[in-house]
Amino acid sequence: MDRLVPGPFHGHWWRIIIILILLPTCIVLLLFVPELLVPLILLALVLLLWERVRIIYAMHNLAARIAAGNYNTKIEVQEGAWGALCHAVNTLLQQQRLHQHTESLHPFLPDEASARLLGTTLPADGTPRMLTILVVGYTRTPGPQSDVARSHLQALHRLSIAIQQQAERHNALLERCGDLILLAFGAFDETPRTKTLRSALQTMQVLRQTWDSNSPRGALTFSLASGDALAVVLPGLGYTVIGSPVAHALQLQPLAMTHPEYALLCSEEAYMTLRRLDSTNWLSTGLRLPYPDQPPQGVYALPADAPGLYT
Repeated sequence: MDRLVPGPFHGHWWRIIIILILLPTCIVLLLFVPELLVPLILLALVLLLWERVRIIYAMHNLAARIAAGNYNTKIEVQEGAWGALCHAVNTLLQQQRLHQHTESLHPFLPDEASARLLGTTLPADGTPRMLTILVVGYTRTPGPQSDVARSHLQALHRLSIAIQQQAERHNALLERCGDLILLAFGAFDETPRTKTLRSALQTMQVLRQTWDSNSPRGALTFSLASGDALAVVLPGLGYTVIGSPVAHALQLQPLAMTHPEYALLCSEEAYMTLRRLDSTNWLSTGLRLPYPDQPPQGVYALPADAPGLYT
């Protein structure tokens, strides 16, 4: 617990005591030793100015702590108006600590996206977005259960850090869907599809390198889809995206897990744009993805041994 106003004098009681002492003392000095009256008054003024200077110093110290984000301290509550202020500040610091802890448990939101959404009221029926959805999964290989769990946990921890960094870099929405991790590129603003697809492919390569460098058991699986969707704020869920590209990318994951010869599976709609970026690396898998009220669409793939793209 910190005392922002150090020293033996704090609160308002010491001022009352000084006044009660000075009044009779001044009367006595005025009657018997008048030459000491002026020094005594000056001493009282110095004490009052000293208190004022210490309070100003304490206010600057308190403002510096709040500006620096130092919320892990508790201020000693003293008497008087300053004590009431310290109590109020302690309450705010506790609320801020609780907010920080709660925020660490929430999904990640990029700083640029947070600034963009601040003070923005989104329509209740959502905002149309052209999205690129990259879903990341992983497969496990047999081994001692404790070793597998430990190695996967360590690898997933490093992978999560890399995913968060990529989401921040590309201003992507990050969500978890069971054992899968979803990144939505273009969720916060109008972005050309070619740019979001490039961002998704760059992110895939960084994540593959991060995973492979940790040498865990198993492998990452990637699925990609692109198309029109809605960005919306839902009660209890916060900012999220819904629409066909989300469903298609998730539907592709079971296929990706059963076809390790492919580094990435993508929907036909995404492929139509990707082939204009680079038509030499993409393959038609012969697989089909069922669409509601539409004929099944083709599934395309990037081979596992394909060279790096768009880095």
